[in-house]
Parts: sequence; structure tokens; C-alpha cells
Amino acid sequence: MSTFPIATAKEVFDLLRDDLAAIEDEFARDSASPITVVTDISQYLISGGGKRIRPLLLLLAAKALGYEQPARIRLGAVVEMLHTATLVHDDIIDEADTRRGRPSANTTWGNAKCVLAGDWLYMQSFSHRLRGTELPHPRPAHHPHPANGRGRAAAD
Repeated sequence: MSTFPIATAKEVFDLLRDDLAAIEDEFARDSASPITVVTDISQYLISGGGKRIRPLLLLLAAKALGYEQPARIRLGAVVEMLHTATLVHDDIIDEADTRRGRPSANTTWGNAKCVLAGDWLYMQSFSHRLRGTELPHPRPAHHPHPANGRGRAAAD
């Protein structure tokens, strides 16, 4: 039986350090709002850290597939913005007092402002995804349709 070497978490983070830093920069830049309090809340949430597992997994998948386009950074920021928005709303619903060992944003700024900040992050993530270079569209593999063997359903 052959064995494959398994990378440690540190080795994986080291491999992707530059891309993760670029994602963090993009996340910080694109979470800024013309409404000062929303920017303040966003910066507070970003500074709280986190494992950034979602963008890490996205980067690993891109690397495994040989995808080195800048869109991987943009999409890494998008998934982290979406995740952060869900955490803000989750803390409000759960009436959480802390998040990652610090006071939750809603205990500092109140629910109304945090709903606005969470909604801003949702909106920014969608807007951010749509901006810039088009992502490649996967081409479905051509498989013969079982009914007629031509790759399309007979009714197509």
C-alpha cells in the first residue's frame, strides 16, 4: 500500500500565505462603506480574525485545478464576506455577547446597525462577485444520453 505525505496546517497556510494576504486586503477594501458606522463594524469584524478556512479551501481547490487567475482572490474575499455577514446576523438572532473572545458587534453597536452592516457585507459580496474578469464557465462533459445515445435528450 502506498502512502501519501500529508501536509501540516502550517505548511498549507505557508503555501497560500500571499494569496490569503491578498484576500484579506481585498476583503478589508471592499467592506468599506460610505456609512462610517458600517465601515467601523466591518473593520471590527475583520480585525477579530478567524481561521479563514473557506477562502483557504477555495485556494486549495484552485491550486489543485491549476487555476491561477486573479478571480481566485476575488472569490476568496467573496466567500469570507458572506461568511462574516452570516456571523453578524447569527449573533443578533442568538443574542450573543461574544464572538472569538471579544464583545460581539451587536453588543457594541446595537442590533439595527449590525443588521445594516451584515446586509452591507451581503450586498458587497454579490457586487464583488459580479465585478471584474469573467470566471471560466465549466464545460459539461459530453455523455451520450441513455435514451438516444446522441448526448441530448430526444426531445431537445
